[in-house]
Amino acid sequence: MYLGIGAGLFDEMRALGQIGPARLIKGRKLWDIRDLDMAFDALPREDAPGIGVSWSDA
Repeated sequence: MYLGIGAGLFDEMRALGQIGPARLIKGRKLWDIRDLDMAFDALPREDAPGIGVSWSDA
């Protein structure tokens, strides 16, 4: 589990375009670790302004 997420969330992120398409080798889908790293780097950070909801916002 390279990104720390399950197959369901991976598929959801693929459907949303947050993770790019696979490479193909004889019909087998493979994701380049560098592509996954770039997708991961593009995700918002927990400490970014406007991310998340605090208990005082609830």
